[in-house]
Amino acid sequence: MKPTIYKWVSTVAASALLLTAALPTSVAQATNSSIQKNLTKKSYAKRTLVIQSSNDYTYQEIQQLKGTIIQQIPDLHTMVVQFKTDEAMKKAIDWFSQDARFERLSLSPLYETSGQTDEKASLQYTHQLFQTKKLMQQTKKKKIKVAVIDTGIDTNHVELKGQVKKALNIANPMKAQVKKSHGTHVAGILAAKMNNGIGGYGVNPNAEILSYDVFNGSEYAADYDVAKAILQAIKDGAKVINLSLGNELYSPLVDQAVQKAHAKGVAVFAASGNDDTDRPDYPASLENVISVGSVNAKKKRSDFSNYGASLDLMAPGEDIYSTSYDATRGSTFETMSGTSMASPAAAGIASSLLINHAYSPEQLAYVLEKTAKDLGTKGYDLKYGYGFIQPLAAQNFKGKIPTFTSKKWTNATILKDATVIKGTQTKKGTLKQPNETKWYQVPVKKGELIQATASSNNVTDLKLVLKTFGTKVQTKTIQDTGAGEKEAGFVQAKEDGTVAIGVKNVYGHANTPYTLDILKQSSKPKDEASIEKPMALKSTNTKVYGLYMNETADGVDQDAFHIKATKDELVQVQTSALPGVDLSIEVYKKQDLLNEESSAPLVSINKNGIGKAEYASFPATTGEEYEVIVSNSSNSEAMPEEDVLNQLKEGVVSPKASLLPYQLTLSSRTMPADEDSIIFNPETSQKIDRTNPTKVYTLEQLFKKKGRPFDVVNGVEGFLQGSTDLDGYYFKTTTSGFYEFNTAVAHAAEQPSVTIYEVQNDPQTGMRSEEFLASNSTEDGIMKKKAIASLQANTTYLVEVGVGSVGSIPKNGYRVTAKKLQSNIVDKYEQNNVPEQAKTIRVNQKVTANFARPNDVDFYYFKAPKDGIYQMKMGLSPFDDTKYSKEWHNLYTKSITVYEDKNHNHKMDGNDLSAFKPVGNDLNGEPISGSIEAKKGDTFFVLAQPTAFLTTDLFSIYPYELKIQQGVTKDEDAKNKVKNNRPSHPISLTKKSATFYEKTGYLNPGQLQGDEDWYAFKNKTTKKVRLALSGASDFDPVITLYANGKKLKTFDAYGVGDEEVGSYTFKKNTTYAIKVKDRQGNAFADPYKLRLTLQK
Repeated sequence: MKPTIYKWVSTVAASALLLTAALPTSVAQATNSSIQKNLTKKSYAKRTLVIQSSNDYTYQEIQQLKGTIIQQIPDLHTMVVQFKTDEAMKKAIDWFSQDARFERLSLSPLYETSGQTDEKASLQYTHQLFQTKKLMQQTKKKKIKVAVIDTGIDTNHVELKGQVKKALNIANPMKAQVKKSHGTHVAGILAAKMNNGIGGYGVNPNAEILSYDVFNGSEYAADYDVAKAILQAIKDGAKVINLSLGNELYSPLVDQAVQKAHAKGVAVFAASGNDDTDRPDYPASLENVISVGSVNAKKKRSDFSNYGASLDLMAPGEDIYSTSYDATRGSTFETMSGTSMASPAAAGIASSLLINHAYSPEQLAYVLEKTAKDLGTKGYDLKYGYGFIQPLAAQNFKGKIPTFTSKKWTNATILKDATVIKGTQTKKGTLKQPNETKWYQVPVKKGELIQATASSNNVTDLKLVLKTFGTKVQTKTIQDTGAGEKEAGFVQAKEDGTVAIGVKNVYGHANTPYTLDILKQSSKPKDEASIEKPMALKSTNTKVYGLYMNETADGVDQDAFHIKATKDELVQVQTSALPGVDLSIEVYKKQDLLNEESSAPLVSINKNGIGKAEYASFPATTGEEYEVIVSNSSNSEAMPEEDVLNQLKEGVVSPKASLLPYQLTLSSRTMPADEDSIIFNPETSQKIDRTNPTKVYTLEQLFKKKGRPFDVVNGVEGFLQGSTDLDGYYFKTTTSGFYEFNTAVAHAAEQPSVTIYEVQNDPQTGMRSEEFLASNSTEDGIMKKKAIASLQANTTYLVEVGVGSVGSIPKNGYRVTAKKLQSNIVDKYEQNNVPEQAKTIRVNQKVTANFARPNDVDFYYFKAPKDGIYQMKMGLSPFDDTKYSKEWHNLYTKSITVYEDKNHNHKMDGNDLSAFKPVGNDLNGEPISGSIEAKKGDTFFVLAQPTAFLTTDLFSIYPYELKIQQGVTKDEDAKNKVKNNRPSHPISLTKKSATFYEKTGYLNPGQLQGDEDWYAFKNKTTKKVRLALSGASDFDPVITLYANGKKLKTFDAYGVGDEEVGSYTFKKNTTYAIKVKDRQGNAFADPYKLRLTLQK
């Protein structure tokens, strides 16, 4: 089952990291939520900036920038501004970047959401793994407040009524919470009531839920609302906060709010994410957040669960049964999967521990981690963190908690205990204890400078803290990069005193190795090049060493270099990595730079972030003079929009200087002659022949006439001569299958775009056309190293290679290879893409097929064998997904449409097109069904098709099942007449044993108010009786119990596809009437089963 997850757009789309169980085991509905999330996904709020500053900006200043203040958070020195246009936002980025008050700019991430004697407790395997009942026996009957920051909660749910002590709508304070399934599910996992005879129960029923709705009914939640909710939870006395939401974008607002919670002694838990990646996901990857991944009932990591350096613990998150809410039926129950389910399980256990133990957040984390069951590689590992939470072991922990987990370093203890260093040197060490900080101190004179650079291994994320002691104490915290990357910064002493340097593992892991390089010098490096005095370079093949990014009045340093091209060539510009500094490259023609009117640069690159090398290339013309500018700030107005967004995702910070040098490398080469003459004309957006630009070609004609054959066996090599150059290839397949097209270039920034087209031939008209098939571009415009395409036999394909989104031309050319990964991946019913190819489908025949070809649709032909109503059902089918690459799975939504073939000629004529009926359409990947009425001999085209895919690829290996069933029209209790709740001819239950009775029946179509079946049971002795009703996956069962015409009880607690169950004490010598129906009055081709058990 895949996870469902609420995501945050740092306006946070709180995505519930969850999945639901409507799909087969390998594709839980949680997966479905993932489908919906990705088809409409927003990572951040459009044209919105989060601005942090030392002093507030005025309304007039923001207005002049064409912005509107939509949120202010004084506690975090933050305002959120929305701009009228993209251009206005880009100009504002430049304006803020150069303002002295500015500290940080970032996008506003949108978070998305990342479920016994209770009747259904047996479905909650979490309690067996956690030994919840034993834990409760050891826990004091004392309440504890736990904050759930999520969607709104169904506070009237029978399992949660009285458990939720506060419910606020943070996103819209005047409104009540908007009830949603995700928040309700999370709250039930944590604190659902125990022993109330319904549903299951939470891991800590003693918890009092403080609910904060940050979604307000939306798919996304803003980061500023999540931050405000955290601050409110602190004020309301929460001891634990659960955040089952996430986004890949870092939010400084949420980070600051989390640190405030930690400082107040509040433990924060978050879902690790549902993307099966080690890429950081926030807030789970923040410091002082306990990140929780998901395992299944066998304690195996769920295939969706994120991993990596920030992961702490594992908890049950797959196929979790809990409370839920449905807008149509109200309170209900549901099975979901996702790290959204694992996080509240962990948070609930933590709250149980805090009832008995006065742990600080660090101590709590230490105990949970120390007592966890090691599941992966021995000790801490990136897949399972410290392992699976063991509540009883944690509750009974008797070991000593290291002092480092709770030691508070003060300015006084730093000066007293920090290791003294006299000057420049390298220190290597190990952070042996959890949450340990190692401090060093360096005596300084006024004006002296201290540069610190910290590094570790590839799985460690370090943080640096620089404190300057003098008359005042100034603190600079540096946490700009991720795991395996260097942190760096420098300070200058304004008076004689001490500079202290602290090194810490962001996630508090023990046994962390580190290297700290400390540089002490008396003066800043000289400025070797500037816009006013550029450094002249004699050649386009040269290296310049000893360059520096210096501190300036406005923070921006620009090193300028002048070159003159002596021939037509491709020039590459590359900087070395400079720890702590975000370098950018711009290239101008000299006359454009000197022009008083603003001119756009030829190249503007700021792609890789802080501490990373930058790389660019441009075509130079003989005799032309150019200025290359390397800076610690970027020209947002000139940069491609993709680069601006990437920069904002990392967070635009005030420009940084460094005492460390960087290196500039220029290299060039004369480009070979163009292998073909195909180019892209930006004025007409057409692909043309450069030598004959007015000649009109189809793409196939152009590529075959001017391009080259594609060698499927050995691959192809080529050069791109400019930004508009295209290389065209063509080939014809002999067999069908999944193919992988791989690219190879010398530098990642040179990654070209690769697009594959299929040449299609219309059998009716003979017309040929080219259809887009696949590319190596992601939804974000990033060029991957490979593209996967589903190709069919004996078909012509076109391969187009062009300059990638970065805009850098491969200096040493490119290589593209093709490899067949799997043959014959299409289903056995192909070809059936058009009505004339429709394959026969019969009643009760189960068709298993797929959409393994791009733009694949499947037509079937159905002939009604008799008069009746026919139900059509379609859902994803379980299959061994380990046999195929995950990239092929590509979940999808789907629909069924029926066209009547009125003249039975097996052709789609005009009249047939008008006689169509959509019988099923889904939005989230759930099974669908619909029905038609037919006379014997009526014929129909049944069209099954995908409506949207999870990724940009328009095909999937995931199979579906399609089945047609005839509805049962003969009513089992047709003679029955009901008067005053007394059935005249009820159905009798079949006795299976002394204590067990059951009966199979059908809810028949054609009933005015929906079919109802009445049963009778004569009870002889007073007994507690358990009733259960189950049926089709889309059946919402309801049981109503009567005696002597009086309604005694209705059992309607559970939702669609969930067995209805309940108990009632039957009196002796009494006949009971039992009515069964579907809540919506629906009929089903599948039977239902009613069971009655006499209990002791």
